[in-house]
Amino acid sequence: MFSYIIFCLVVVGGLYGLYRWWTARIDGELAEGAAFEYDRLKSAEPEFLNDLSAADFAKIYTKAERPRAPGYWLAVVSTFLIGSPLMMGLLAGGDWAMHRFGIIPNPSEVVASLMLDDSGQTRVVNDIPPEALQYYVHDLGGFYYFFGLLIFWIGVVWFFMRRYHQRRPGLLRDEIIRAR
Repeated sequence: MFSYIIFCLVVVGGLYGLYRWWTARIDGELAEGAAFEYDRLKSAEPEFLNDLSAADFAKIYTKAERPRAPGYWLAVVSTFLIGSPLMMGLLAGGDWAMHRFGIIPNPSEVVASLMLDDSGQTRVVNDIPPEALQYYVHDLGGFYYFFGLLIFWIGVVWFFMRRYHQRRPGLLRDEIIRAR
């Protein structure tokens, strides 16, 4: 587990470093684009930018034009890497608690409740001895882990994509009007 945590920290740290490098590059391009767009709008529609300085326009331009998806995908991947082992631990604890408090039967109880013939074989599946059937019934609990982890991942993507769309800025003209 310790090696997995180190792996996650290295991967998330590396991805975050790449994201910061990319953000610095994009900020330079956005500053250049903001200056060009401010000059263009100042000459084409001077009354539209009456009370707006070049620095304020650059902030609005950056807010409206900055790509936001890479930051959200970094958050999704980081949450997957860090949250999946925690979710597996919670699922294992839930499985233990359900067996402990008798909410679901133990695999040995399920196998014992099946009809056995005189030779000790099940009538449902004739070729499987009871010990192997107990392993099979125990492995059916893997669906619990599979769907639990799947629901966790869907929930993470839903949460971050909902935030992505709720915090979406408007078009440049809308943001300039909103800033007044």
